[in-house]
Amino acid sequence: MDTFAYDVFLSHSSKDKVVIRKLARRLKDDGLRVWFDEWIIGPGDLIGLQIERGLEQSRTLVLAMSANAFNSDWVTLERHTTLFRDPTNSERRLIPLRIDDAQIKETLSQFAYVDWRQRSEQQYEKLLSVCRPASIPPIRPAQIKIWQNRLGRILTSTNELAILNCTTSIEAMELLLRSKQPVSKQKSRGKASRSRTAKDRH
Repeated sequence: MDTFAYDVFLSHSSKDKVVIRKLARRLKDDGLRVWFDEWIIGPGDLIGLQIERGLEQSRTLVLAMSANAFNSDWVTLERHTTLFRDPTNSERRLIPLRIDDAQIKETLSQFAYVDWRQRSEQQYEKLLSVCRPASIPPIRPAQIKIWQNRLGRILTSTNELAILNCTTSIEAMELLLRSKQPVSKQKSRGKASRSRTAKDRH
């Protein structure tokens, strides 16, 4: 049973925000539940408390390693918190992500990292596979786009369009589509389905 609210927590320096923001969007588009500070922490929130909760509720912590990050108190705290709970990283909860040529700290040099300096597709697939829960099948942007285009033609309310723009769940989009179909059409489809089932039994 999945006990985590997030698949990945993105630990990074604010000075590397542009790079990590793009990565966060891409991971989300591919179906992962991403803890990214801009999306979670709001005005008036206790930053330290929100970070602590995020670390507790995330399956993996992706640590963006850079010269900026190694000089950041917050990133150091997040790294130490994760290593304290799993010193040998046996559950692979800490995933180092190298984003520049800064010398890697001794405590992290023992761990294999994802090389994000060139932003290659191969390295992205490696990161995606290690962050994705085994029970969740891959969801590609192309699939999501098809559903969004399909729904975009029939949705009219502001709330529905807002939900469509925020979700990456195929199941949620399918439910939204069904809710917009006329009742008579849904009933006819249900009858057709029962008819096919009856024939299959014979």
